[in-house]
Amino acid sequence: MEEGVALDRYAHKNPAFAAVVIHAVAKGYSRKQGRGIPIPWAILSIPYLASKSVRDQIPKAWNAKLTNLFENHPQWQAQNAEALRSNVKYFWPALRLGISRGILVLQEGRISASGKLRPSELDEYREIYDIADKFGRFLGKEPEETIPNLFNLEVTE
Repeated sequence: MEEGVALDRYAHKNPAFAAVVIHAVAKGYSRKQGRGIPIPWAILSIPYLASKSVRDQIPKAWNAKLTNLFENHPQWQAQNAEALRSNVKYFWPALRLGISRGILVLQEGRISASGKLRPSELDEYREIYDIADKFGRFLGKEPEETIPNLFNLEVTE
């Protein structure tokens, strides 16, 4: 990797990193919803959480809502459709890795966290995991039918 290039520039392409992010987001989401996170929301969570500048904007308070976060950062919504399309190719290897390692379960279009991850000795990864868990909880607080609007996506059946 180039000297001086930030980790978050490539993190979303790393299946191990993405599997850990998906695990944390799914864990947080299921705490609020009582079920796994839908695949599209898991895919979108990876680029958001790979970026330190975005992670730094995620509210520290547990009673915060993602609705407010997106209202304060409308530029994030404008990028979601492209982020969803461009991150699919990185998502599937991460999901396969997570399933093969026993940390993720895919059932009926939803992803659930399974098992426990070993705590990382690197503070940055611990911070990312905790923020990803919080991001999942914030997503889980939102009614599922409002999440496409939150992400500025059109869902067709």
